[in-house]
Amino acid sequence: MSYINLKCKNCNGEMSLNVEAKTIACNHCGKNYLLNELLDEKDLELINQMNSTYLTNKIQSNSYAKDGDAYIYQAEYEKAEEIYKKAIELDETNCKAYFGVVRAKTHNLNIIPEEKDYKEYEKKALEYASFDEKEHIKQELSKLRLLEAEKKQIDKEIKVKATKKNKELAKIKYEKTLNKIAYASIFVITATILILILVL
Repeated sequence: MSYINLKCKNCNGEMSLNVEAKTIACNHCGKNYLLNELLDEKDLELINQMNSTYLTNKIQSNSYAKDGDAYIYQAEYEKAEEIYKKAIELDETNCKAYFGVVRAKTHNLNIIPEEKDYKEYEKKALEYASFDEKEHIKQELSKLRLLEAEKKQIDKEIKVKATKKNKELAKIKYEKTLNKIAYASIFVITATILILILVL
């Protein structure tokens, strides 16, 4: 979203104009203005151009997000992620594109990737979503939460098994070392006895 800084004619306070707006109110004195009261024709033309670019980018961003969805359904996740990121470049508030990246990185919410950067996209998707979109995204993300919990449990079990296996290996190694010491002791004792017999 683009903003233009203006001065209030009533109190000379600074105002920021959102280029999508048709009117503006001063934050200091509260006076309302129509844009043509504050801006000349050249400025209004610039705002119209900015609005036009903004709307064009939004439309193109939504189009990219739809293309990303098509790649998701074809299980072309890398391509989908690339397309969703293009959508975000055009409109940094496109929650569908952010959520699309999450879907691409998690293979449509079916895996938990090693890299955790999908969490940042998840956060942005929720930040820019409308109330209804937010509820839908949260519902979809519940699948990921289950997968994350399962992965955590599996990782814990693997760690426990690895610890158990390491203990068993350490025990075996210890027993082998004891056996070597025992054999060496027997050899030394036997050799000593033989030497004594030969000497005597």
